[in-house]
Amino acid sequence: MNQSLATVSKEGFSDSEVKNAIDEIARERRESLNNNLVVSATLASNAVFAHTMEDVAGIDRRLVATSTSDVNRAIRLLLDSGQMVRICAGSFSPNVSAGESEK
Repeated sequence: MNQSLATVSKEGFSDSEVKNAIDEIARERRESLNNNLVVSATLASNAVFAHTMEDVAGIDRRLVATSTSDVNRAIRLLLDSGQMVRICAGSFSPNVSAGESEK
């Protein structure tokens, strides 16, 4: 993980990687509006925080306006492997196969 973070911090993401990620996030946000439960939860959350659907639309506009340099700058600023907590879960016994449990 440290190596991957170091590589991303040094090299950043490419234009196509950022475009694909933004397109996917925007698509998921649009599709979520077809789910009545998501819309209800969004409206309830907006009421609590005094946000309007125009605020939500503003987030969508800012998302699609995000540049590769914006993403890479944020990564370099915020991702520090020395400040991350790693948690490993599972069976690490070499004598236990997948689907079995240790006794």
